[in-house]
Amino acid sequence: MLKRFAEFHNLHHAFAVQKDDTLSEFYGVTGIPHVVVIDRDGKVRMIKVGSGDENAKAIEGLLVELLGN
Repeated sequence: MLKRFAEFHNLHHAFAVQKDDTLSEFYGVTGIPHVVVIDRDGKVRMIKVGSGDENAKAIEGLLVELLGN
């Protein structure tokens, strides 16, 4: 189901799927969508909960910074 959703929405990033609450508890998931941006060194750079233009712009800005574009 997730694969079809990602293909339909043209999403190419990694998704974390859990069988228990381990990831939810570790990252403090309180809602969906819940975005965790982790840099190449494994450092959590941003956590955002919810959708909307403000979150999208913040995430995009950080990704541009991290990717050097």
